[in-house]
Amino acid sequence: MTGKKNDINKPLPVSGKLKTGRRPKTVKTYSSGQVLFSEGEIGHELFLISDGEVIVTHGTKEDRVELARLKAGDIIGEMALLDNLPRSATVTTTKDTKTIITSEAAIYDMLQDMPMWLSSVVKIIIARLRNKNKYLGTAIMRNREKSVARLLLMRIEEECPSSSQKSYDLDYYNTVLDICFVTRLQKRSVTKILNILSKKKLLSVIQKAENKFIRIQNIEYLRLFLDYQAQKDEGNLIPVLTLSDYSRKVLEAIFKSPLNVPTGSDGSITIPASSLLHEVAKKVNSVSMDALHELIHCGLLETVTDNKDTKVEMIKWEPDVLHSQLRYYTLFKAFVKELDTSPDNLDIITVRIEKRKAEKRLQKPGVVPNTRFERFYKSGDILFDEGDSGSEMYIVKTGTIQILKQEGTRQVELARLGPGTVLGEMSLLDNAPRSATARAIEDVIVTFIDQSYLQTTLESIPADMKGLIQVVVRRLRETTSNNYLNIIRNGIAPVVRSIFHYATSQKAKKGEPFSLPVNIIKEEAFSLFGLNYDDTEKILAYLKIIKLGNFKDETDTSLERLFVCLDVDVLMLLYSHLRTHRLNKKTLAEQVSKRTEKFARIIYEAGRTRGSKSDKRVKVDVRQVRIHMEQNQCEFTELDEQCINELQKLHLIEMEQKTVQTKNGKSTVLLICYTLKQLPLLIKQLQWRKSFEFDIAQTL
Repeated sequence: MTGKKNDINKPLPVSGKLKTGRRPKTVKTYSSGQVLFSEGEIGHELFLISDGEVIVTHGTKEDRVELARLKAGDIIGEMALLDNLPRSATVTTTKDTKTIITSEAAIYDMLQDMPMWLSSVVKIIIARLRNKNKYLGTAIMRNREKSVARLLLMRIEEECPSSSQKSYDLDYYNTVLDICFVTRLQKRSVTKILNILSKKKLLSVIQKAENKFIRIQNIEYLRLFLDYQAQKDEGNLIPVLTLSDYSRKVLEAIFKSPLNVPTGSDGSITIPASSLLHEVAKKVNSVSMDALHELIHCGLLETVTDNKDTKVEMIKWEPDVLHSQLRYYTLFKAFVKELDTSPDNLDIITVRIEKRKAEKRLQKPGVVPNTRFERFYKSGDILFDEGDSGSEMYIVKTGTIQILKQEGTRQVELARLGPGTVLGEMSLLDNAPRSATARAIEDVIVTFIDQSYLQTTLESIPADMKGLIQVVVRRLRETTSNNYLNIIRNGIAPVVRSIFHYATSQKAKKGEPFSLPVNIIKEEAFSLFGLNYDDTEKILAYLKIIKLGNFKDETDTSLERLFVCLDVDVLMLLYSHLRTHRLNKKTLAEQVSKRTEKFARIIYEAGRTRGSKSDKRVKVDVRQVRIHMEQNQCEFTELDEQCINELQKLHLIEMEQKTVQTKNGKSTVLLICYTLKQLPLLIKQLQWRKSFEFDIAQTL
């Protein structure tokens, strides 16, 4: 092919800007707060921001999550045009914004100039980007009712661990704040979920004088609800809940029928099918053998052969099993919900279908240009290592490839890819290092496309399309990076909460390290927040970096992995720190000046060594504070009124006068008083502040 050489190692057109030319474009200005397009709409236009700023958000009005902010030079709306799926997010201007709009027809013309294999690869990349946005936008949660109910039970168990009460009242305001923080839900959404749980008779919201409470009417019933949700998530629904109403009536009739037959040694009943149908027909109309098939299929009944007459079909069941199943139905029927076919779920399904279609197209003859681009790998061979420069992309023709990611000293399996799947395309398109290792776990044949062929292909397509491809790939890279950051920021609360709850249930001693199985943390974090196991590992690694915990016995893989929390009090201090910031407030340590910090430490140490304790308060004579200053050669030699006033405004200390009897008569003594909670909390916050403000990005 002739024409000037195109070096694909150089960035493709200027930050994704579309070049002006013959293709139809229009200029449009939007005022601040105006919506360019909404999530779920069909896309007909692509926008280049020439001036201003937009915010990209995902989710409902109550739970809208910010995905990105885009400024002049950025492109938005390309995904819906390239893969013909609805818009995956809502875009709103944050100030007056000028855009250059490219029509759907112009994009279609460019797509016609692209080879089919490249078009398919771009669609696969977009599908991955959509899934990552969906993952971030839904805040990782899968079952909100379960998460809220679990947090309610955790708070009850922490506040009264040994209580045998049937009901319990939780402070409404603090509980809702805690739920909002851990789940990342808005207060309005939490209120709606509490209303749903109230309709299921799990709780009620009551008013006592000026205070509002969440009353858990039956704690065991709440546990039962969580058991049901856990079984539902694992796909192990109780058989009776899967039955139709008609089959359930037949089951009840079987259980209640007065059958005069002896029970077996295992307590089971066996009876000819015809006799059973005759008895059931007395209670249920139009019953036939078909009515029993559903009960047999779900394992509640069993067909056996009569030893005397093999032609007679016998039905066997265990009365105790039927009794427990019918009891479960009575308890669980309030929890049963229809299959969720919300637009969000349907969109995920659509993306998956589209991705499979794109991958199948790559297997068709003639899609890959030349058979000389095939390569064979033996089982165990490495296609590429994490960190390698990317010079080829691969399409799996036969066999299976394992994708591995280095996590500390261990390699974690991320995925297994079979025939028709694509790997390595991002490194080929943007020349970034490989983000994982690919290893053949059986003999594999792949079709590969290298940079020289990609370069030839890119020379044959419009410059505008090159820019769009670069934008899509760059956005997926940025979204992947942002997801890692958000995993830590959004997921640390449920992980810390899970560790604290386990410590409380095990009665861990304050200030001392304690160990707990990593699998328990993972299960609890998944139950609370839908956090997957790999993400929980990242958060535990972060806690290790800021010196709040460590992994025990990692060298011996035969032992259960344990996470050692060094101090549960400090862990909850981190939780409080993060929650305070979530409310856009400042911690005590962030409200005092540097000079007052030093003065507060002096008062605390003087009170600890020279003060007296009574009624959860510490009182120290100001003369003892001065002696402490002199003996420890402190920066302060006298009491600092400005520091005292600052600490008093924050309700950390109080000044108190006390009359005492001396040899020379009565005299007045000035005391500095503080509670055993507030001032020690400030000192601990000051001690750990640097660790809590550790840059999360450095952990990745």
